[in-house]
Amino acid sequence: MHVIFVSRKDLIGDRDILLLHPGPVNRNVDIDDAMLSDPRCKVLEQVKNGMFTRMAVLEHLINADT
Repeated sequence: MHVIFVSRKDLIGDRDILLLHPGPVNRNVDIDDAMLSDPRCKVLEQVKNGMFTRMAVLEHLINADT
């Protein structure tokens, strides 16, 4: 499996990839709408997981002295 950054579906075709982007995404500039709706696109999961990671780190830092 490959992990790549790409903007258009015609560049990746049917390859077995995961589409990742750190966000924020500029629609139709960084990644076109067709790729954002592709099941291989994990951008929203990546953003959601990043939020939970930041929350966990902040909670750990806040509670470190207690």
